[in-house]
Amino acid sequence: MQRRHEHVAKIAENQLGDPYSWGAAGPDAFDCSGLAMYSWNVYRGIPHNAAAQFAALPPIAEEFIMQGDLVYFDFDGGDIDHVGVLVNPHRMIHASDQVEADDLSGVYGNSSIVGYRRPDRH
Repeated sequence: MQRRHEHVAKIAENQLGDPYSWGAAGPDAFDCSGLAMYSWNVYRGIPHNAAAQFAALPPIAEEFIMQGDLVYFDFDGGDIDHVGVLVNPHRMIHASDQVEADDLSGVYGNSSIVGYRRPDRH
């Protein structure tokens, strides 16, 4: 399983610098859920919407997260607003203005991590 997760993270990493485009799922542009979907579709089909992914995929407790897991955010106390692919417990790759790597702390000032999902348990 670890090798699969490394591969998923590497797929996301290979997209660094690609432009953001709402509704895009690669291979040359992405939105946040499109990047998650693209990175994991080698192994599993997952929905192209962050909230739908969060609802459809099985949760993973924070103490068990690993590279390649998906991390979900809420910006305004409402629905799931954003998703990223973990590269380690403190860093993710996500599509914002472009595909970029960021620390989980302070990615978005008012956002909070809602939870983690692992598609290979789906």
